[in-house]
Amino acid sequence: MTKKAKELVILVSIVTIILVVIGFLKFVYFSPNPENKLSCKFPVRVASDLLEPDVNKGAIVMVDKCYSKTDLQFGNVVVFKDQDGTMLMRYFLKFNEAGDKIDLVRRLTDSMVERTIGEDQISGVISLINK
Repeated sequence: MTKKAKELVILVSIVTIILVVIGFLKFVYFSPNPENKLSCKFPVRVASDLLEPDVNKGAIVMVDKCYSKTDLQFGNVVVFKDQDGTMLMRYFLKFNEAGDKIDLVRRLTDSMVERTIGEDQISGVISLINK
């Protein structure tokens, strides 16, 4: 193989690799399907023992911000920001009667709703926790 042919093979290989990487990044970051986006998940350190025994204080959990309303189930942990900007976690109990707000409790054994928030206040869902 001549020197020019070798250089051409190397050039074609490099261009192919670049195109594959660009295609992957385009798929991950610009896909219309949110489940394909890497940016849908972010880590959060649990600062209290409120979710024990399901999640221990100090544990790092992955929060999914690309959830669907239909994915919410009893026992999911919902992450949201309080009025002062503090990130809070509470268990999802149910949708209210109108279906536009969700009722949250501190513990799954609680019978009283601790807080009701609008869907637009939800930062994400920790969907590994189902009771």
